[in-house]
Amino acid sequence: YQRRVRREEEEREREAEQRRKEKETMLEKIAAEFQKQTSESVQDALSAEERRRKEKEERQKKEERERMAAEARETEKAEARRKRQEERRRQLEEEDRERERKNQERQKMREERERLAREQTARELKKKKKKKKK
Repeated sequence: YQRRVRREEEEREREAEQRRKEKETMLEKIAAEFQKQTSESVQDALSAEERRRKEKEERQKKEERERMAAEARETEKAEARRKRQEERRRQLEEEDRERERKNQERQKMREERERLAREQTARELKKKKKKKKK
């Protein structure tokens, strides 16, 4: 009887040990699967973060290129405006010089006419005086 009880007890202990090992194995499998999924999730998160970082960099580069292009256009406009203003100033200066030259020319001609008129008047007066003397 005691041997049978001991055998049944040993049998129950072996079964309990077997169940404990099975439970432990199952828990290890669950832990391994969880670890794998967690690792994959972390990798996915890291990949997503890297992708977002690269997208942000690309967006910033594009914005910088657009900003530089806009600055270049503004610089070109300012340069063209400056050239137009310079050309207009040069043209006005040329017109002023030409006007001054013509004014001086007219002044010289006026002075020359006045001189000739004075000389003519002086000659006529001399002639009249000569006639009076005779």
